Amino acid sequence: MPSPTLLVGRRSCTQSSMRLMTRYDRYWRALARAVFARTARRASPLSHDLLDPIPPVTTMRYSPQRPLSSCTARCALSLSVALLSSACSAVFHADFEGDPLNAPPSSSPPGGPAGDAIVITGPTGSVTVVYSAALGSKATRIERGHKLPPAVSLRLLPAGAPLTNGSFVVTFAGANEIVDQAPLTLAVTSSSGKRLLELVQVNGAFDLTTPSGLSRLPLAYAASQEQTFRLSIDLDRGEYSASVRCGQYSYLVGPTPFLDSGANDLAEVSLTYPVPLVEATPGLFYIDDVTIRRSRLAS
Repeated sequence: MPSPTLLVGRRSCTQSSMRLMTRYDRYWRALARAVFARTARRASPLSHDLLDPIPPVTTMRYSPQRPLSSCTARCALSLSVALLSSACSAVFHADFEGDPLNAPPSSSPPGGPAGDAIVITGPTGSVTVVYSAALGSKATRIERGHKLPPAVSLRLLPAGAPLTNGSFVVTFAGANEIVDQAPLTLAVTSSSGKRLLELVQVNGAFDLTTPSGLSRLPLAYAASQEQTFRLSIDLDRGEYSASVRCGQYSYLVGPTPFLDSGANDLAEVSLTYPVPLVEATPGLFYIDDVTIRRSRLAS
């Protein structure tokens, strides 16, 4: 049997890498089921396009009782290994294992790549490294209290930003300790502040920001439920795809054009609890195993 080092290519198999392999193996198995179901749906004589709430958004579901075919399982595992073997092309990576507990994450994440950075905005103690039971590891907690606070934000800056060409994939795991009434905004923005994409979590739901307003996705999250995010950014084509997995369900958006016209580079990925307009409601989100990597398909 090949060694773990051979399985992940040029990068040695650290404990963090093995945790990532397990997490994204589950992710790709779920995605393989979804694609399998989507293919079967297309073969149906019934047109389901009328059921899609936000064309070209497609709902993808799978049943945990339905066994994977051996071919599908092998493909899913190969995709997981491919994800890790491309770690040398990462432009940002943070798993927070080297950060002390109850302190802010390091502004320069330990390990490679060189030049990536984390910027925190908010009151003291609003962004700290803790142990997350939901994610089973150290993670960064982003917290907004009950009082009227300023905005709380975790900004992730890739090495070499702004990135001006090619394709990039952003992956991370997350969990809400409570079903937040405070909106948490996930955004990918350019150096000029233009938004490539924006997704808002609030009241157990996901709202995708579109040029015409917010569109609610048919996907819900529960307190302490692990979520897996994967964002694909194609700077050459000016479009993105995004998938979110919660429990037994995944949802795929795209490919669709960038949200704002004039968004032509990738400067940062951020998670933000905005300044409340009238009344502050609490918010608490954990994030872990964040990677931004250049895709092999980049031109």
